[in-house]
Amino acid sequence: MRYWIALLGAGWVVTPATAQIDYRNLDGGRPTTVEDAYPLERYAFDLSGGYRYIRTGRGGSQQIFETELQYGIQNSLAVGVKAPLTAKGLAGLRVFALYNISTERPGLPGLAWRFDGLLPLGSEGGGGVASILQLLATRSFGRDRLHLNAGIGVNRPTRPAGAEAIPRWSVGLAVDRTLIRSSTLLVGEIAAEQETGDAKTGITAAVGFRRQMTPTVVLDAGLSLGVARGERSRPAVTLGVSHTFGIAGLMPGGKR
Repeated sequence: MRYWIALLGAGWVVTPATAQIDYRNLDGGRPTTVEDAYPLERYAFDLSGGYRYIRTGRGGSQQIFETELQYGIQNSLAVGVKAPLTAKGLAGLRVFALYNISTERPGLPGLAWRFDGLLPLGSEGGGGVASILQLLATRSFGRDRLHLNAGIGVNRPTRPAGAEAIPRWSVGLAVDRTLIRSSTLLVGEIAAEQETGDAKTGITAAVGFRRQMTPTVVLDAGLSLGVARGERSRPAVTLGVSHTFGIAGLMPGGKR
């Protein structure tokens, strides 16, 4: 409980951003792995916290708390940092940048590049720097949108982190539907990834929703089931909250 209170309190001490529709923006891991091709709006901050419970098979489980902060540098560029925490300690520090190449046009989807780097910090941070480059695509069909993410690992770690591992390659397909009157987004996805060259390909199916509670606060929740040939299934539950805000001194004409 203290985790959530601290997260929300940190966001409310600054100026709230107005007229947000952040529930429509799919963020990686919130509540599913696939995200859309559009970054956070310019000059906006997004502070979020997530909790993930994973059944690892044979009665085992893993719990992960994640805190993430994003900032919109330009209309087409956002940067951020994420800190996953397990019961054993910090599982690395993930830094990322998302750059929108183009918005949707007749016959063409919106496209973006995303680069993630995982630094081996903390007791569960693994060994060596790992990174992945992804191409994101989003196409709208009325209230529905189709998303495709494809990524390839650039640097491989000498020892994987305890959470937020960087795969050798990954691909994911998702569809979402906006329920405008209730400010709710429903999403379903299927994704595949391979952690190392000799590892079995893992397949994950997931469903989730994002609900805007106030103009600046969004709740999300998701269920997923991961399977790999010859291994036990890995069901997981994800819960999260995010708060979008601005700092007047960082905006053009804002008071300092």
